[in-house]
Amino acid sequence: MNWWVQVYTAVQNEFSDLLDATQLTQVCVRLFIAVLLGGLLGYDREKNESAAGLRTHMMVALGAAPVSSRELVSRLVAAGLRRRKPGSTRG
Repeated sequence: MNWWVQVYTAVQNEFSDLLDATQLTQVCVRLFIAVLLGGLLGYDREKNESAAGLRTHMMVALGAAPVSSRELVSRLVAAGLRRRKPGSTRG
């Protein structure tokens, strides 16, 4: 199998849970908003010469957004089907 075909198949499998363009757009907008808000907070801290600045807060917000989105979606989908410990990030 060609290397590019393997890469394509891996990427396709990774994003197979995004069923349509609407879901993909929602994910991208949420990530963009998280980076924007993290950037605003980081800019304020950088302006006041604090330790963590713009890039740090943007990266932290970008990393936290998928975890919090996953928790919210999984709780809405599984409401009433099973109980999970609050704060757990595993399924």
